[in-house]
Amino acid sequence: MKSVKNYIPTIKILFALTLLSVVVVFAIQNSADIVLRFILWSTPPLNTSLVLFAVLVAGIIIGMVLSLISSRKTKKSPGL
Repeated sequence: MKSVKNYIPTIKILFALTLLSVVVVFAIQNSADIVLRFILWSTPPLNTSLVLFAVLVAGIIIGMVLSLISSRKTKKSPGL
């Protein structure tokens, strides 16, 4: 009888394929162009899914940087 550890690579592959399928369907369904405007600045028409993906990546990067800064502060501060 195989343990659960033997199935982890298969589970990861299935999860990645499922996630990829969701992203592809999302991109296909949100193919309309939008223009971003802020005060006097505006962008040329951009694909909606491209804009949302860029916002997602920016959020992930900001979260990682803030987490790194927070973890460094807690390591430097003396224990209570």
